[in-house]
Amino acid sequence: PNCWLLSVADLPLPRAGYGTTMMLVLFILGSVWIGVMANRATKSGGFMKGFFMGNRGLGAWALALTATVQSGGTFMGFPSLVYNHGWIVALWIGSYMIVPLTGFGIIGKRLAHLSRRTGAITVPDLFRTRFNSPAIGLTCTVFLLLYMSFLMFAQFKAGAIVLQVAWPDSSELAMTEDVVPVSNLTYDFDLPGYTVRLTRYHVGLLLFSTVVVTYTLIGGFLGAVWTDLFQSLLMFIGVMILLYASLTAAGGLENATMTSLKHTGPGFVTGPGYSSSVGAPDFLPLSLAISFFVIWVWGGVGTPAGLVRLMASQDTAVIRKSIYLLSLYNMGIYLPLIVICICGRALIPDLEKTDEIIPRLALMTTS
Repeated sequence: PNCWLLSVADLPLPRAGYGTTMMLVLFILGSVWIGVMANRATKSGGFMKGFFMGNRGLGAWALALTATVQSGGTFMGFPSLVYNHGWIVALWIGSYMIVPLTGFGIIGKRLAHLSRRTGAITVPDLFRTRFNSPAIGLTCTVFLLLYMSFLMFAQFKAGAIVLQVAWPDSSELAMTEDVVPVSNLTYDFDLPGYTVRLTRYHVGLLLFSTVVVTYTLIGGFLGAVWTDLFQSLLMFIGVMILLYASLTAAGGLENATMTSLKHTGPGFVTGPGYSSSVGAPDFLPLSLAISFFVIWVWGGVGTPAGLVRLMASQDTAVIRKSIYLLSLYNMGIYLPLIVICICGRALIPDLEKTDEIIPRLALMTTS
């Protein structure tokens, strides 16, 4: 297996073909179709309740599987940390995995009850009515806009990068366009008085943004929830396929770990984590590891993506079931991703832009 790994490292990077692009187009069309179906479902109730709350009819699966949380950071930021620092990231991600479970358990029942009693259809509406204070409602709106803007930056950037990578015969999997010939990646549009130049990244960002805005405007809250459910299932299937493909290519987990250790150092398999920079501080000292279980768990109780779904749930029994489902789903996503990225360090030992490890592995192990 070690000889095979050396030969893999010397191979040219795989290119995305038309099959990759075709599957991505089907995924986009499927998301828009789900938005249309959601639009029909929302018409069964009033516009406000249907468009913003999905008629308060979310089941356990729709409540638990929220792709908005598991997307950009999960498949680019988190894998980059595993690739760079090793097994210790399993402890780092452990606290994050129980954040939504804690939130559902602490405030789920109370929030769902208050939203029904007050008739609130948005989170700011709930706070404003509950405390009888327009100022609190306005403050909540401002904080939500600020928080969600930063949250969505990662999602839209990740979507643009995926579309860039999936371009037929793309010659390079890069986070930026400056490593490939500009002539191969730019598109000029002549307008009166000036010329607009767009790169593949910009085209991907525009396309991704258009698709997301389209199915959200068509289907409202329910469209976002149903596409989240669809995307969450696809992510789980993709992770399972990539887990098998990566372990097979790396010759098993033990061989992948030992090979990664040769390329890095002892910190890759022990705490506080490996760091390639000379004199760099420990990645995860014990004090920071403990603090994660305080900051993330309690600081993440009121995430907007979870609050609005709790308000739209059918009943308390659905919230309880969703906690079990979300526990299993988190383990089925994050634990395999750790293994996948350990294999990635063995298969692609010297990756400079480490955010690319998942798309690179997906193309390499399925080519």
